Amino acid sequence: MQDDVLNTLPPGVYLDRKENRIPSLDLAPTAITGFMGLCERGPTDRAVEIRGVNDFYRMFGKPVPGGFLAPAVEGFFGNGGRVAYVIRISHKGHRPGEGDKPASLTLLDGRGKPTIKLLATSEGAWGNGLRVSVKRSKTRVSTLLTLDATKGATHARVSSTHGLRRGTMVKISSGKQEAYRYLIAIKGKELLWEESKPLKQTFRVDGPTHIEPVEFEIQVKYGNITERFQGLSMFRASPNYVARVINTQSALIKAIDLGSPSPLPLNLPQDADLQALSGGFEDILRITPEDFIGMASEGEEKRGLVALDSVEGIELILAPDLMFLYQRNNGRPAFPFSSLSDVRIVQEAMLDHCEVNKDRFALLDSPFPEDVERVQEWRQEFDSDHGAMYFPWITVNFQGKRILMPPSGHIAGMYAASDADTGVHKVPANMPLEFVSDLALDLWEEEIGRLNRGGVNCLKSLPGVGLSVWGGRTLSSDPLHKYINVRRTVSAVIRSVDSFMQWVVFEPNTRGLWKVITRQVGYFLTTLWRQGYLKGETPEQAFFVKCDDENNPPELRDQGILNVDIGLAPVKPAEYILFRMAQEMQEVTGE
Repeated sequence: MQDDVLNTLPPGVYLDRKENRIPSLDLAPTAITGFMGLCERGPTDRAVEIRGVNDFYRMFGKPVPGGFLAPAVEGFFGNGGRVAYVIRISHKGHRPGEGDKPASLTLLDGRGKPTIKLLATSEGAWGNGLRVSVKRSKTRVSTLLTLDATKGATHARVSSTHGLRRGTMVKISSGKQEAYRYLIAIKGKELLWEESKPLKQTFRVDGPTHIEPVEFEIQVKYGNITERFQGLSMFRASPNYVARVINTQSALIKAIDLGSPSPLPLNLPQDADLQALSGGFEDILRITPEDFIGMASEGEEKRGLVALDSVEGIELILAPDLMFLYQRNNGRPAFPFSSLSDVRIVQEAMLDHCEVNKDRFALLDSPFPEDVERVQEWRQEFDSDHGAMYFPWITVNFQGKRILMPPSGHIAGMYAASDADTGVHKVPANMPLEFVSDLALDLWEEEIGRLNRGGVNCLKSLPGVGLSVWGGRTLSSDPLHKYINVRRTVSAVIRSVDSFMQWVVFEPNTRGLWKVITRQVGYFLTTLWRQGYLKGETPEQAFFVKCDDENNPPELRDQGILNVDIGLAPVKPAEYILFRMAQEMQEVTGE
């Protein structure tokens, strides 16, 4: 009917005020994994999205010798993982001279003064392998003066402005005299420069007077990777300003304009051929728990877990290189991770991170590859339904070598495969682990039963299946929250409803809004119930949604708060797992 009315109107622009502003409510993606670990290179202050092994190596370089991050990432994608985010961990010192450092090179101008500082995009010795070449660009175009440019002029009339643009340094030359200016505007065939930079002499048409751009280029090489930046300018207002171009386009270097005091064109960097950056440094032995946990103080770079906070959609959290650092430093008291206390601190922080975010889940590795008694003791250090532990370690073939490593990366990939095959409501177990050749230890059935009852999920060889996960328990001592699929189902619902609820911020907080929310969330949960995510003979036995006067009294509405209480029965019809979605409203409107 509405379309018919619009079709009868004369041509024009009309506002359809009945447009549906309510977004759809669908199950959020699951098994998107956040990895923390050691890399040859790459950013340390943000999580980088990767969708395959090639993405990982392109961004983070070669595997760290002996490290577990690279084989864990390969295991993730090899077992069915689709999307991951990687945080590179490096040591950040708290005093001058401490911490990992990026390689650097200072370029000198025509008078030997510092003009540009180039730095590797991230800390580490890898940057010492960067080579930089600088040279003055060949003249691209040349134009002629068509009217005399007299002494004191701040503009020039030319035959053509083709190839010239705002921010370009131009050379004005009659053969006997020359001047250099940055263009601030081009109007028709007129070139303009700053009024504070008038010509100090007259240039005549019959000189003849030529005007041409003066630019430079920088080339960066790293192994078989080459980056080339042409037509660069030292003028900050130029689209080709050197710092802007390099800092937005280069994956290898960053540029800092040091503000050369030399006159044009001597402020440009001198030509250089394959100059090396130097001073890049990293010491993985000095990495501390704080480097994994990150710093949340104002002004501090966001690293580790703190950097993962701002990434939406992540569900699984892993740090396989905790085990590498502990193996490397064990018994060396002068270094971090020389004892289990540092490993415990980081793993506790991972669980806290997941609990605070409400919809994340940590896959913890055991520091003990094959010690049944010690892994049982280690598991008792934790009590959370937002994490799980797997044992024993696995043997894989990695880059031509057979290595023993923690299983969390491969298991995260298996989670993704299970979710894609059946759904997050299925226990992620009894599926083969791909690209695993053996286990560090063959467990007896009695040991598996004991470990499973204690909340340690075991890996075993199953006839007809292969090496598989045989267990699906969280680290919680609460019987209601002991199953991984229950926790992940609830988390997926929380993530989905939270995303859906963002549209209500600017809506009137009235009973009409409550009814819309109850209807939409109820329909969403009914769909999940029909797909087997929730138990119960009827929707009423599987879930409830409450958004009314009782949980939204006037005093909360006056504070701009909207509450939605949701109960799910993912295990038994008589058992509900309760959670509340609280939404801060932008404005409060009564009925």
